[in-house]
Amino acid sequence: MSQPSSTFVLLFALALIALAAGSANAATPITALDEWNAFSLYEANEYSVDLPEAGYVLITDAFCSGDRMAVYINDVYNGPLTEPSSTRCDLDVGADPDKALTMSDFAHGARALKAGKSTIKIATINSPWGGGVAYFKIGLGVYTDPDLGARSSYKVITGSGKVASRDAANAACQTAGLVLADATADNWAEVVNAILASGAVQSTDAVVISSWNGNNYGGANLQLNLKTSASGTVTNAGISTLAAPAFPLCQPPPKPAGFAAKKVAAATAPTAKIVQRDGDLAVVGPASKVKHASAICAQALNGGKPAVLSAGKDKELKAAVKLAFAAAGANKQVWIGGLEAPANKPLVLATKGDAASHAVSAPDAASADKYFLCKA
Repeated sequence: MSQPSSTFVLLFALALIALAAGSANAATPITALDEWNAFSLYEANEYSVDLPEAGYVLITDAFCSGDRMAVYINDVYNGPLTEPSSTRCDLDVGADPDKALTMSDFAHGARALKAGKSTIKIATINSPWGGGVAYFKIGLGVYTDPDLGARSSYKVITGSGKVASRDAANAACQTAGLVLADATADNWAEVVNAILASGAVQSTDAVVISSWNGNNYGGANLQLNLKTSASGTVTNAGISTLAAPAFPLCQPPPKPAGFAAKKVAAATAPTAKIVQRDGDLAVVGPASKVKHASAICAQALNGGKPAVLSAGKDKELKAAVKLAFAAAGANKQVWIGGLEAPANKPLVLATKGDAASHAVSAPDAASADKYFLCKA
């Protein structure tokens, strides 16, 4: 009896891995609110919740700083958590998420949840420690925290007292080096944090603003009215003309055009270039960090994504290995988007000594520069 081919063994192993991953990816239901839940980085951290009204999920790293994470709500990408300002293990935080939440060293952030059923997936982008433990909790309403409010870009200015017009509100903001705020539904959580953190405005009060969702209503004297539900959810009670003097809500002035362009350029992924292509698959350069994968693939293939390989697609898998070998060479690695499903940790397609052999694994160095395997 002949021995099974190495390709068959590999595909069978990949299929078993995919089966195991599928069985582990069921969302874990969360029923307790306002309680911290620990989770391990690089695991399939997917959770479900059924809320009686709109709420939020709050996430923070702990123990050692430097881990980077992203959030998916109902399978929709909701962006990364804050960028950690350090990579350290001597911050004396340990398993105290409340303390970690107040420190810029740790990645953290809140995401809004609608009333009803939601799923939350927390994906690890990178951990300089190779893993670790972080925390999340779910609550009702808009997440408000005095410390976060104090760091908000919005400020309630009280130094000039309550004002009775747009002009007076603008003047009050200018005394603090700010401008009258443009409030929107997208930045509502930050607005509420700033208002409640000020201590000068009640959650059923009003503040003077410049515009709502980009509309300044012809330059009218505008006030943003607040209301609070029984559970403490602060919501927009409507925009109206100023009925009585109120404190102005202010924000930093726009950055000069040159400054903004410089900042964006520094954060932009490298210019993508296709190194090898076969149909809708391509190896794209320049070699760079895994955090640039989505931007590089989208740029090179006009909306493409990091390739997710499958043991069940033998032709595509062979084409991917051949491309990686031609572009990177023998015994090299290229970033991929996942195996059978999008991965929540860095993953590579590793070439071997010929154009037919390969492995899918964690990278030899998560911070290394590598080519990207993309799919249109």
